Amino acid sequence: AWLAYGTDVGLGLVTFAAMFLVAALARTLGAGLMARQDEPVPLPSDYRVLGFKSSLRVIKHSREARLLLFMLGLQASLQMAVPFFTPYLLKQLGIGYVSYMLILSTAWLTRILTLPLIGRLARHWGPRRLFTVAGYGLVPISALWLVCTSVPGLILLQAVTGALMACYELGVAMVYLEA
Repeated sequence: AWLAYGTDVGLGLVTFAAMFLVAALARTLGAGLMARQDEPVPLPSDYRVLGFKSSLRVIKHSREARLLLFMLGLQASLQMAVPFFTPYLLKQLGIGYVSYMLILSTAWLTRILTLPLIGRLARHWGPRRLFTVAGYGLVPISALWLVCTSVPGLILLQAVTGALMACYELGVAMVYLEA
């Protein structure tokens, strides 16, 4: 909204630079605060860094390690798909900026609104099942962009994406705590 307003009054580049500066300052402050933290318990004396072959053996024989590998694969696929979303909507489909912002905000709003229900599902299913269902549900989402080309269809798709992301994020947090 700020960027749209700045562009409307002829200050698009200045508005973008100001937003970028605020983000950079926030990240710098966050990094500084994180650097002030220390580990309350020192690392064990037998702590060691695993080599590649040793890591593969651990992954093969450890359920938790396979779970982390699953998370890595899902995150990699999401990170590869997300940068194509904005250009696809704006350039390929020619969606206006207001519709684009509505589509993006739908995923975030759905995350917020579905979290209480997802918490109940997590209690019923358990964190690993919630995490797995969300992971497998998120994989085909980017392919559905090709099928849903209308704004209402994309809003519905983003609502599903938001709910699945809420499942995934809660599942990841719970799996970390469990492991």
